Amino acid sequence: MGGLNAIAVYEWNAWELFLIGNLVDPACRITADHDDPAEVLAPLIAAGVTAVLPQIDLSCSAAFPRHRSKILAYARRRGLIVLNAHVDDIRKDRLHRLLSRAGLPTARADPVGTPDDWLFVKSNLNAGGKREAECQITRNGIFGFHAEAHILHADAYYPVQRRDVDPALWRDPSVVIERYIVNPENSFYRLYRFGEAVVVVKGHCPGPIKKLSGHSADRNHPFDYADLLAGRTGLPRGLDTVLARFLEHTRLAYCCIDVMHDATGYYIVDLNLTPYSGTEDENPEMIRFLQEGAERHLAALTRVSQEERRA
Repeated sequence: MGGLNAIAVYEWNAWELFLIGNLVDPACRITADHDDPAEVLAPLIAAGVTAVLPQIDLSCSAAFPRHRSKILAYARRRGLIVLNAHVDDIRKDRLHRLLSRAGLPTARADPVGTPDDWLFVKSNLNAGGKREAECQITRNGIFGFHAEAHILHADAYYPVQRRDVDPALWRDPSVVIERYIVNPENSFYRLYRFGEAVVVVKGHCPGPIKKLSGHSADRNHPFDYADLLAGRTGLPRGLDTVLARFLEHTRLAYCCIDVMHDATGYYIVDLNLTPYSGTEDENPEMIRFLQEGAERHLAALTRVSQEERRA
């Protein structure tokens, strides 16, 4: 299966075993370095790509590479469509703010509450800060990484009753504490978006850390973005509303979102701009569906750009 050849993927540690590596032609990949010049994308621009998608596997990518803003400004001057450039911080506390600004509920917990309530202690960084720990320039402190962090891996997240939370954790910037959201069927939802294509996976996992693992009850729900906005997906209505409002607010063209639910509603608990794929083969139909969604999205953005230049 061929990959998209219209999108330049400017990536750091986000190709091998990542979803984007199944979607885009490898010839359109440029590996990022912290000291890249503004013109780093020039070879792919010359080769005819029409868009660029930053794929920097860090929770806060605003300062990576060093000249990120100049690189993206150069791409725009050369006529490229820049995807996802406006969101460069997916730390959990920033996600809570994004949700609040979109008028959506968050899972954030408060120190004061019923002592018996179950809460969930997580790293503030994506994947427990694994990439930040590996990155040599984190010692400059620009990624929010704390070497002495309470949690250093995503598998170390844990539930705890409010009465047993160490008071110091409420003040620890390396962690977030959320409500522990569960339901009787141990289900959750994961959304993938690429342009006009959306795939929502209803997953099932009995453990406290929800992961897709090929459960026999898992189901894929592919549909167009327009159908999500219109509520024509067949998903629970409350879930439709939360996903549509968040995507409309953030305007992300490529992302992955995790949603937990209970009897009170649906809560976005994780945002990922560099979705992981893993070692298992991807569903060819879903890959092509996402590729076609990206192609339609680029075509629409190109028409708008051309109309603006003619105006």
